[in-house]
Amino acid sequence: MGASTGYTAELPANGRDLLPVFGRAAQGKPLRFVLMGGSIAQASGNDCWIGDWLRKQFPESAVVTHNAALSAHGSRDNLFRLEREVIAQQPDMVILEHVANDGNTPDLDAVRFMESMIVRLKSLPRPPAIVYVEVARNEKGTPSRIRLRQRRVSDHYQLLSIDLEAAVAKAVANGEITWNGWSGNGKGTDVHPSAAGHALYGRAIAAALQPLANYAKQNPISAMKVKAPELPKPL
Repeated sequence: MGASTGYTAELPANGRDLLPVFGRAAQGKPLRFVLMGGSIAQASGNDCWIGDWLRKQFPESAVVTHNAALSAHGSRDNLFRLEREVIAQQPDMVILEHVANDGNTPDLDAVRFMESMIVRLKSLPRPPAIVYVEVARNEKGTPSRIRLRQRRVSDHYQLLSIDLEAAVAKAVANGEITWNGWSGNGKGTDVHPSAAGHALYGRAIAAALQPLANYAKQNPISAMKVKAPELPKPL
């Protein structure tokens, strides 16, 4: 994929399905982005955390964002909304956020629901790139069972997964924010972020996507030719 650019070694192991999307956007093709999740994602508004960043990365592309997230909805509920709220938008890129509302879902069911979403989207005639985000829960450095099972699914399908808990913890360690400042209730115990917390999420997601965007901008033709891996057997 053009190792001479210097970006190949920096690309994440997962998330190569984003390269054709970013390559087309770098060539001025439209980029349709849908965010699906619960109340935390819903609160990101029309920008969907990274809409403005996408427009700055690809100024020649008509970037359209659609926030399909809905309060109190986890992977089970959103699976039934997938056709109407996501597929109908004909997305090039989809971000899924289900850590917060999947807490009471049994492991086997949660894996089945997440896999069903992935397989349905990846079986479309023009499958979108899929990114998972793991919102913060102030777990003090110990990933929850919910987070780990989501990573298991995203890794199995070679999808980029972004750990926003780690991003907040790093920002706290660097003195950029406190857990109280991140949390919507100002006490560090509310999983719903404050405005500063949402801004931090946007920066963290953009930082994870930046190497892929950089490669696509410098090598749009090569990026557009990258083929997504074939669907593996379900977990």
